[in-house]
Amino acid sequence: MLVEAAVELSYPVLLACLVDRGIVAGDPVQVLLWGGLMLALALLSFACGISSTFFASDAGQSVARDLRASIFDRVIAAPVRGVQRFTGASLLTRSTGDVNQIQIAVFMCLRLYLRAPLIIAGAVALAMLVDPWLALPLLLATPFVALALQRTMAHGLRLFLVAQERLDRVTGLLGENLRGLWPIRAFGRRRDELRRFAEANDRLADASAAALRLSEMVVPSLILLLNLCVVAVLWHGAERIQAQASRPGDVVAVLNYAARIVGEFFYLPLILTNLGRARSALRRVGEVLALQPEERPPSPAERAGPRLERPPAVAFDAVTVCYPGRRAPTLGPLRAAVPAGRMLAVVGATGSGKSTLLQLLPRLFDADGGRILLDGRDLRDWPLAALREGIGYVPQSAPLASGTVREALLWGGIEAGEAELVAATRAARIHEQILAWPQGYETPLAQRGGNLSGGQRQRLAVARALLRRPALLLLDDCTSALDAATEAELLAAIGRLPCTILFATQKIAAARRADAIVLLDRDGGDASGRHEDLLRDSEAYRRIVRSQADAMARPARA
Repeated sequence: MLVEAAVELSYPVLLACLVDRGIVAGDPVQVLLWGGLMLALALLSFACGISSTFFASDAGQSVARDLRASIFDRVIAAPVRGVQRFTGASLLTRSTGDVNQIQIAVFMCLRLYLRAPLIIAGAVALAMLVDPWLALPLLLATPFVALALQRTMAHGLRLFLVAQERLDRVTGLLGENLRGLWPIRAFGRRRDELRRFAEANDRLADASAAALRLSEMVVPSLILLLNLCVVAVLWHGAERIQAQASRPGDVVAVLNYAARIVGEFFYLPLILTNLGRARSALRRVGEVLALQPEERPPSPAERAGPRLERPPAVAFDAVTVCYPGRRAPTLGPLRAAVPAGRMLAVVGATGSGKSTLLQLLPRLFDADGGRILLDGRDLRDWPLAALREGIGYVPQSAPLASGTVREALLWGGIEAGEAELVAATRAARIHEQILAWPQGYETPLAQRGGNLSGGQRQRLAVARALLRRPALLLLDDCTSALDAATEAELLAAIGRLPCTILFATQKIAAARRADAIVLLDRDGGDASGRHEDLLRDSEAYRRIVRSQADAMARPARA
């Protein structure tokens, strides 16, 4: 790129020599000599331009690849609360659209943007060397141009940040509607969703237009100023030639430099637009890259430290969780315990903190107060990798990796053999259904298991967790889509496993199978004990039991 720019800046000087020594002097040899030199340099410039394009493209693609990998690494390694600062749509936009803007900017910087200021600055400097009096208008216009560009870039950055935030909103609405096609049609919400999307889309178009309009207004003004400079050079150059103060070749050279400056300014709308978008994209990507991993790599001593290999006793000692922006705690202060190898059911209404309680154990985030003890050792003293290796976790939504059924299951235990795979699916009461599918364990799964029923997804997620042979098994309402008989079989099979089990549920019939029950009450009436104890001592628990009994009795009476 530097060689290409140097060749382009040399053309006006060579052209001045051709005019003065060849055309004005009437010497054809000099015309051929300088013309041949300019042709040779043109071929060199062409070769440099091709190679510059190749390397600039490679650099842009490499930067985009590394940024995508870094964003993915940060999101996977960062604490859950850190990632939750961003919406899913925003993370998708930052790792695709924003990265693409940076990739384009890297390519264009190496291929065009760095070249343009070099050409402009070099043209002004060389024009001053050729004839300072002729180049004076160009020199005087330079500070005004630089100031206008600086202010345009600063204002453009703010406008493009607004546009990118509105793009997040459009992306989020698009994803929300694609995931909810059936409810939208079932509830007749098509017109409402079209209106909501159109409003967000119009706001995005307005923000983008405002950002683009800025450069489209500034650049023509600058080009007008520079063209007036060209007129001034022509006027003054004619006077100096008549006064024999300048040679024709010098005037031609300065005019060529002025023409090159004007030509580079035609790229300014593209430069300002892409750099404005890239600066806002870089800031947004930087916010994700600023996420810190939740734990540093373990030292050799930590690798050789305690491991969660046998069922632990679990105790909650005044555990409290407060989500940001909420006055009252979401959970706690909670005191409860479950002996090693036993089952603890966590019961409560929606929003009482059941999922939050289970997410504390694999340290998806830490409690704000109190302690959680595994075999008497504070949860935060366990190396994170060693802790999670011993935990099997089934989240409420039960997402499954795309691929085949076998691949989705082995996600929980890559080295598991066929016998272990079958044992896990038998315990989860899904083995026979898998065999009934045309391709069995090789049946392809849609994204997040979208081609399966809710109950099938839940049981596959349970089997995936069991393949880890966990010492501590966490089940977050993972039987909500199962019928009563299948649920009873599944819980009975899980109850025979050699591990400590905590499962969140809203069903009293399922909770009664546990060795102990923890009731989470949003009104502060948390309690723990066996079913009979809670039925005797807790009004909140009796209220839940009565409501579920009435719900079961209504269909029978009907």
